[in-house]
Amino acid sequence: MAILFALSTLTGCGGGGNGDSSDVILGDTPALGQACSNNFHQELIGTYKGTVTYPSLNPEDIALLGSCRWDVEMIIAVRSSELGCFLDAYINAPVSQDIVLASNDTFAYQCFDDNSIRDVDDNTGTFLSQEQLNAIQFPHTVQLSYQPDVPNRGPYFGDVSITATHIHLIDAIRQPFRTLLFNGNGSVTVQSSETTTGILVKEVVR
Repeated sequence: MAILFALSTLTGCGGGGNGDSSDVILGDTPALGQACSNNFHQELIGTYKGTVTYPSLNPEDIALLGSCRWDVEMIIAVRSSELGCFLDAYINAPVSQDIVLASNDTFAYQCFDDNSIRDVDDNTGTFLSQEQLNAIQFPHTVQLSYQPDVPNRGPYFGDVSITATHIHLIDAIRQPFRTLLFNGNGSVTVQSSETTTGILVKEVVR
């Protein structure tokens, strides 16, 4: 959970200024540090929690029972709001693997925890005005960055004499948590594949 404490050094993208017209440059262009101060990005920013389950893509595989199950906490926070709104996703996702196959099973696989920071691709294009950002409709699809060099196979629970399928939350081929649908009501539906199920709910700030 140490990665989550790092967020205490981050600041939100609000601020708002003091109402002086000097806070706005060239009409709808936000003042420096205010690029995230729009309805769209404020809807994305926050802490989300939920469970993501990833069955196998192979119908014959016993993993179809959904034995990879991540308890996800995702914090979306501002990385930079100087020359545009750039967001990061802080992921903490311990995994449960209910079924562990025998080492000689053809479909042997291992599920992995995720504790990482990901770039957020908000799919808005570039150089949108604050008015255009405020007008973006939900549901809206967002993607998280992944590491393409993470191997799909490797040692089976540390046994280098056995090669098994490796299932990661975001990386490698399967990427069950890479594509997310923000519904605009504080919930996120996981959409990475038809075999992934999961809904995350945004915590209400009191």
